[in-house]
Amino acid sequence: MSVRRCVQSSRPFRLAVAGLAAATVASTLSADLVKAIYVNSTAYHYKVNHMPDLDQKRLFELAGDGSMHCVPTSTINLFAYAANHGFPFFAPGPANWQSQSKYDAATDAIHDLGVLMGTTVANGTSGANWMNGAQEWLNDYGAGLLAQQHFWNTSTYTVTAAKMAAAGAQGGIVAFAYGRYNITGEFLGLPLIARDGGHAVTLNEAYRVGSDKYLRYRDPADDGYNSTQSTFVSKEVEPVNFLYATAPFPGAIGTNTAIAYPSDDGKVRLLDQFMVLRPIYFLSFVNTGNQWTLSPTSLGSLGGAIQPVTLNAPAFGISDLMQDADGVESLVLVNTSAAAGLTQLRRVDHTSGEQIAVGSFNSLKRFTVGRDGRIYAHDGDKLYCLAPDGTLESATSSIPAPTALAYDDVNDHILLLSIPERRIQRLTKSFAQVSLFNVPTGTPMAGDGSVIVNPLDGAVYFTSDGTNSIGRLLGSGPNPTYSLLSIPGIVNPKGISAGDDGALYISSSGLMKVARLNRAGGWSIDPTSPFHNLPAASRIAMLRSRSNFDPALHSGPAWDNIDADNLLPIGVEVADCLGDLDNDNDTDAADIARLLGNWGTSDPNSDLNADGTVGAPDLAILLGGWGACS
Repeated sequence: MSVRRCVQSSRPFRLAVAGLAAATVASTLSADLVKAIYVNSTAYHYKVNHMPDLDQKRLFELAGDGSMHCVPTSTINLFAYAANHGFPFFAPGPANWQSQSKYDAATDAIHDLGVLMGTTVANGTSGANWMNGAQEWLNDYGAGLLAQQHFWNTSTYTVTAAKMAAAGAQGGIVAFAYGRYNITGEFLGLPLIARDGGHAVTLNEAYRVGSDKYLRYRDPADDGYNSTQSTFVSKEVEPVNFLYATAPFPGAIGTNTAIAYPSDDGKVRLLDQFMVLRPIYFLSFVNTGNQWTLSPTSLGSLGGAIQPVTLNAPAFGISDLMQDADGVESLVLVNTSAAAGLTQLRRVDHTSGEQIAVGSFNSLKRFTVGRDGRIYAHDGDKLYCLAPDGTLESATSSIPAPTALAYDDVNDHILLLSIPERRIQRLTKSFAQVSLFNVPTGTPMAGDGSVIVNPLDGAVYFTSDGTNSIGRLLGSGPNPTYSLLSIPGIVNPKGISAGDDGALYISSSGLMKVARLNRAGGWSIDPTSPFHNLPAASRIAMLRSRSNFDPALHSGPAWDNIDADNLLPIGVEVADCLGDLDNDNDTDAADIARLLGNWGTSDPNSDLNADGTVGAPDLAILLGGWGACS
């Protein structure tokens, strides 16, 4: 009979530590160097070293001995990496997780996250609980400085190795799930498939140059049940395109990324879910002479770095901007003429610099992006719904004088601010009105404005030209509570955004101001925020956690986890190149210099034998692996 240890959570202590996060993160960023090359979907190389490879199967330690704990284990790998690379306040904290002395701490973390995720012996962790449990952990320990994007395969979105590589190249780290699909028949000559479970792992490398490609990941289930931490290794698989039809509704045809296909058991394993953990950043723009640059401002990186992109001509200004739903690309509404009114909506890749026109509209004024990637935009007259590629799906002219738009992820509603009409409307995705709020005449409203939905409490915040105040609506029903906020230090607010922790990010007189609720119940500027007083234009967008989860598609027994004992061993094992401290795929003099620079410390990346101290045994390991890595 398995016995689960009683675990005493150290959450109160960690929350206290998280209060120091803003001051800590600015001075301790030390993320590993990585391969962060992304040219396009057929040419990229993303790699992180020192990603933990914690074991999910823990004899007598977790419910069911951890046989169904792949999701919390692969996610704790990400959290532990973040703690080691610039975010020491983030639980489970910095450590050399290969060390046997950290075995119990790792077990505690996996257990605690499993509780938040509702992980069970019978079913493992549902997709929704993976997302929600990870978000609760972020809310508890992330100090508002880390966010997740969690995306599934849908009719408008496909999980690919390239998208995971791009997210990593822009500063994120990735865990993903592959679904196991049975081939149940045939439709139009294509295999008909149905999911019957899945398994979660942690990505540490994605490579492709033309047809030469592979994925390497940490598999939490690749070792037997034991009470010690196994040696960290990677699994390597080749991703291939797989064309199929889905059961039980023939006619839904798609192409996805399969791994280890064909397999010995005749089943198909498709990438169908991934999570990206990354530091938050805000998107804005700058003008230098005649050049307009889309400018992300980040406080750090866990992988590569998100880069600014100078907009291709014609570009005479920027009307609106936002991250795409999955955070991999940005969308920007570019003014294409010195005269007012002509615009182009572009999708911008911050890794390759590629800019692609989205749709054929040339007079849009503002837009927002739904959590499924659909784009909602207006031209001052009509309100449009566009597919992610810009294809027009629907439109209406029955909503007069739109000014600014926002999207409510929780309710899947569109928020529309109309300054001429002095109202805020809440709409369904098909533009049916849910509620209408008439702004009191005592609230100044003029010119342009911005509106957002706070992800923490669902409140709607808006502002307009000609006032220093910010309006707030709490409640999504027909009678929301209205208040007008006057925040000391906020002058002539323009753009407004919000973070997962409820903080408001406001561009005020060309600078970023971060406002939070204070203990007295009012709002005040937070001067300790790493974003405080940074340059900010009239349009800003703060990265926040988002997901395209659809309960109709991603719920039920098919989305349960596969018991570790029932997993088909796939891929080949690739040993870590421990001596490659600078991630140049070679163990050489530069790595010796780095190790010697950490001599006598407990630096987890140089402590190669995990004994807690960088010394002669670690130097011996490095010299033993001299030369090129595999």
